[in-house]
Amino acid sequence: MKNRLRQYSEHILQLSRQLNLPVLKALDGISDEQLMLLGIESSKVYLSYLAQNKAEEQIEASLIRWIKNQLPVIDKKDVGAEDITLMTYIRKNTFLYFISEYYTSTKEIVALVGEIDIFLTSSETEATILILTCCAIVSGSSPI
Repeated sequence: MKNRLRQYSEHILQLSRQLNLPVLKALDGISDEQLMLLGIESSKVYLSYLAQNKAEEQIEASLIRWIKNQLPVIDKKDVGAEDITLMTYIRKNTFLYFISEYYTSTKEIVALVGEIDIFLTSSETEATILILTCCAIVSGSSPI
């Protein structure tokens, strides 16, 4: 995938626009090329974690960056629940778009799709728990 980072990032940006990913509003002043460079860098880090079989560490690092408001270009309050669920869909769709370039066996593809589902579900669950917990702390109520 290293040789296809630009195409990978273009696919994510294209789907993000098609689905009106809400967080894109916070990026209105950024040129397409700047968005692409940010996407490539972000994708490189994201995919490196996965290539090293460090999916849990990727989830944790991502959530810590959100908690500490260290996201590139956007503020943590710009990210909402719809962004999380749509990004899960966008990432899965992007993985599936490129999967046939790396695997031809149906058995391998089905196994990889299962791994992708587990990873993305875990990521979405952790992000949801974090947002609910943060909202509960701010409002002074129980998260559930």
